[in-house]
Amino acid sequence: MSRPLHHARLLWCAAVDRTWRRVDHRGRRCLMGKCIHCNRKITLGLDGTPGPTTTLEHIVPRTHGGTHAPENLALACARCNGQKGVRLDGRPIDDPTLQRVIRTLRTRREDRLRSPPPDWRLPPQPPDTLAEPADEDPPADGAKRRARRRRR
Repeated sequence: MSRPLHHARLLWCAAVDRTWRRVDHRGRRCLMGKCIHCNRKITLGLDGTPGPTTTLEHIVPRTHGGTHAPENLALACARCNGQKGVRLDGRPIDDPTLQRVIRTLRTRREDRLRSPPPDWRLPPQPPDTLAEPADEDPPADGAKRRARRRRR
């Protein structure tokens, strides 16, 4: 996935999540919100550049047919997103634990929904499809790389 497309998806996830605000953090203006799993604070640059622990969460994992549709995306810290992948990606789609996690994340996302703030400069909303091969994601942080290696 191209960086501009990835950054646009991250920005749109933050824009429609009521936990995200513009803040001054460590001497710079950025966006700060909460991980969909653990509520840990995570950040994005105003241009959509992810902070060191910010990742794009697919509520229904891509390994199970999840898409980049806005309703399937949320923001998560790398630790939670990586652990979810390690624990659940190998399970069948009808696995009760996987289905419970999907329901929980959908409910949390719905509870956080808001209209995008009018003063946020957002790029055009990205397409919903998974046109890009899965291995063309931007380089992941160390936690996600280690999780991928363990799954292989």
